[in-house]
Amino acid sequence: MSIVSALDPRQGFRVEVLAIGDELLDGRVADTNTLRLAIALSDVGLKIAQRTTVTDDIEAIVREAKAIVARGAKLCVVSGGLGPTRDDVTSEAFAELLNVPMERDDAQVKRIEERLAKRGRPITDNQRKQADRPRGAETIFNPNGTAPGFALRFDGCVFVSTPGVPSEFDGMIAEAVIAPLREHAVAIEQRSLHTYGLSEGEIDARLAPLAEQFPNVRVGFRAHMPEIHVSLSARAEHTQALEGAIEFARCQLQDSVYTESREAFASVVLDKLRKAGAKLILAESCT
Repeated sequence: MSIVSALDPRQGFRVEVLAIGDELLDGRVADTNTLRLAIALSDVGLKIAQRTTVTDDIEAIVREAKAIVARGAKLCVVSGGLGPTRDDVTSEAFAELLNVPMERDDAQVKRIEERLAKRGRPITDNQRKQADRPRGAETIFNPNGTAPGFALRFDGCVFVSTPGVPSEFDGMIAEAVIAPLREHAVAIEQRSLHTYGLSEGEIDARLAPLAEQFPNVRVGFRAHMPEIHVSLSARAEHTQALEGAIEFARCQLQDSVYTESREAFASVVLDKLRKAGAKLILAESCT
């Protein structure tokens, strides 16, 4: 049983992300991992409270890891810094955090060598370095790359470290984080209202009483100009409250709601025109 399995999302706890890499700070690479992680966590009833991006520096990583613990996080997903180059220092940083030596996972060394040999790639000491981890940490298998990840506990917080490469990150998170959390998770029901013609502020004002009337329903807004998408979600045991909240929102927003499905605004308009037997004429006067 992994240390992540001991976390119960039904109890609710703080989740943070620590994204490591100079490339994330100088504009070379955008952090898309956190977006996909947030979606995956929402399926088990959790949300990311904070994301921190830090440079490839041991002192900086240690400092931010301690700050994450101080903020009360129980789970922190760490991405980046596990590759074969000299600036990949995530493992060393967490060894320093725990005040333990590094150790090499011989089974992972063998796997790295076999994977590289199949691809006809040279095997170097730098490649073997990817199998190093803080002593006592759990190894996380990487199905899509050479660098394994690791998981460890520090001062009440579980840190799960993976490479930053999206395909590797996704595969490891699915197996090492989402799968064990789902063992305890409750189902989350979510509904959406797509609106047109009202501003985000107007919608928020109309739905203000909803929080007091339906405290177990979470409301979210997303501006998708010229539309505003309203999401309402609740745990499965609060389905009745969710239905009540949806009905309340319908009454408050009235005709500004154009769909409760994933239909695009243009598709809805076209469908209404067809049903009305109307024609749409477009004219261009200049380019």
